[in-house]
Amino acid sequence: MPSNHSPCRNGIPNITRSAAGDAVAVAATLGYPVSAGDLQGRTFFVTGANSGIGRALVEALAARGGRVVLATRSEERTRPVLSALQSRFPAARAQWVSLDVSDLGSVRRAAQAFLASGQPIDVLVNNAGIAGTRALSKEGFDLTYATKVALGCPDLCLLSWIH
Repeated sequence: MPSNHSPCRNGIPNITRSAAGDAVAVAATLGYPVSAGDLQGRTFFVTGANSGIGRALVEALAARGGRVVLATRSEERTRPVLSALQSRFPAARAQWVSLDVSDLGSVRRAAQAFLASGQPIDVLVNNAGIAGTRALSKEGFDLTYATKVALGCPDLCLLSWIH
């Protein structure tokens, strides 16, 4: 087994690679079919897509021809990611959507605006998260809980399913 894997757990390899471009390489290593255009015509709506796992995911999806929607709180922090996507993958179709999943109003506005555009959401990835912060959301929930559990994810899922 390649050095980027630690021992399997319950038959599932523990993949320790995390660099943005490595997701496709890992999929190929695991025996999944990977081709440059196998996600053509599919739209992936990814929350928290401007850093970490979310960024690695949108880069891997764009590399395989997927259309990516980067749903983040900060356009300023997302702009360099969009530029990097366009540089690495000139044919990539990527766009930014303003979304703070800890704020119900933001979630509803983002979902309604995107769905009103008539573009489909084939895959919704609720990746956004926040940790180590002691604060409350606008609705009075613990911010970590509001981001991952209580507000944004369920509401965004429901709005995408309804349409």
